[in-house]
Amino acid sequence: MTNEARSHKLGPGSLKLGKVGDAVEFAVGIESGAVEPKTEKGVDVLSGDRIAGDEEFTLKGALYQTYDRRSFLAWCHVHSGKKVPFIFTPNSEHELSVRGEVLVHKLTIGGKVKDRNTSDFEFEGVGMYDLYAGDTKITEDWLKTENRSTVGLAAPTTV
Repeated sequence: MTNEARSHKLGPGSLKLGKVGDAVEFAVGIESGAVEPKTEKGVDVLSGDRIAGDEEFTLKGALYQTYDRRSFLAWCHVHSGKKVPFIFTPNSEHELSVRGEVLVHKLTIGGKVKDRNTSDFEFEGVGMYDLYAGDTKITEDWLKTENRSTVGLAAPTTV
């Protein structure tokens, strides 16, 4: 198999927030969405060892505001300050999804008169997220044993 350059577009996809069985789909109003990891720089100590930096992430994006009781704005208001599980699927035609937990907060409501206003959201991750291919968690062992040609993943090579 040869590696070919390729790229997928964001969407149509899914953003579900809440526990399995009670999760609410919010993709309809989402204009942009991303899970953004961040690794703090490690620290060298006198012994010569290195303390690894912490890994963190945010679930962020922008959404078109709707002002009904089932809106993302209302949901965030009710769940503000709560840790909530999420599943973000960038493109439903492909099997990759991101699962984790975020701390929800209230969002901006309103904007310019007669405009379709948007609210940006940025929810702090709790712990670290996991990647899934369908219902299977992507791990190093999975990469070694699974036929990755269908998802475009290749195990790292040893030099």
